[in-house]
Amino acid sequence: MKIAGPIHTTWLIKHSDYIEGKQFKDSQIKGLFSSWTHTHLFKALELASCVLEDNIQYSLTCSILSEGIASPLINKKLNQMF
Repeated sequence: MKIAGPIHTTWLIKHSDYIEGKQFKDSQIKGLFSSWTHTHLFKALELASCVLEDNIQYSLTCSILSEGIASPLINKKLNQMF
């Protein structure tokens, strides 16, 4: 995974909590965050259509510096992606 510029990291994710037609989750096993859970929710609109809702919860390593500097950058990147 490319983070920013030349910075790269290995990111190992586990898929879980699969409920057919409803949801699944990605949870970090190894990576940049101290925790990361991405829940994909599928909400039916009609018989053949749905809305995908992404819910991301994460925390950074225990550092005031990382919360103050990295968190706004990560939030910006996530908003661009989703």
